[in-house]
Amino acid sequence: MNKVIIQKEQDLQSLAKKLLPKLKHQNLLCLYGDLGSGKTTFVRYLCDELQVANKVKSPSYVICNTYHAKDYDIYHLDFYRLEGQDPYTAVDLQELLSAPSSIVIIEWADLVEDYLPKERLELHFKNLGGTRRQLTINN
Repeated sequence: MNKVIIQKEQDLQSLAKKLLPKLKHQNLLCLYGDLGSGKTTFVRYLCDELQVANKVKSPSYVICNTYHAKDYDIYHLDFYRLEGQDPYTAVDLQELLSAPSSIVIIEWADLVEDYLPKERLELHFKNLGGTRRQLTINN
């Protein structure tokens, strides 16, 4: 477990750059945190590092947004609306995870925790007020 204090939004970009090599070996990233804690902003910076051309938006209403990078397909999932439901009824999570060049990012992973693989990278966001965040990284 590693804790990082984010002072400003640009610090999320630096963290995304640092975590990217881990995601190339561990393709599941689970994001935890309250509304407005920076989860989607972090995904936007991560996709910027991967040189995704599309604008990154929250997948709250569509459950899954797909972005294409040079070497990866990024599946950005939001399970906020699936609380306690089997996420496999909404998307074929196993297929996404087993794709050879995929990175799967799940917001609100805590709501479907029992259905997720144990092998994953976790990023826990805690709002400290203003632009400050505490991020806890588990891998």
